[in-house]
Amino acid sequence: GDFRFHDHLIWLLIGGILLVGWGWGEGWNRFGENVVVFMGALYALRGVAVLVALTGGVSVLGAALGMVAMILAAPLVLAGALAVGLGDTWFDLRSRYRHGSGAESGSNGTN
Repeated sequence: GDFRFHDHLIWLLIGGILLVGWGWGEGWNRFGENVVVFMGALYALRGVAVLVALTGGVSVLGAALGMVAMILAAPLVLAGALAVGLGDTWFDLRSRYRHGSGAESGSNGTN
């Protein structure tokens, strides 16, 4: 649940989007697409880590439902995870949750 990477990597994603949209040639377009796919996967993984941290873990039933959701609606699930991962870049959702509910849930304050 504590998967993180440097927040300034958002600029790689933005740069990749610009390379895809700018149309500087086939090579730059392909490079931009690769950067967008790679960074999108990282941010989706970060989104999953945020959701796991906020829910307190994944049960066997939760993992099974997650697999079914990925089979039936993978683009929607990945887009949601990407949105949560990008949101965590600016809003740091996990530490907000820890600070907001740490005292009530008996947290020992370790990271």
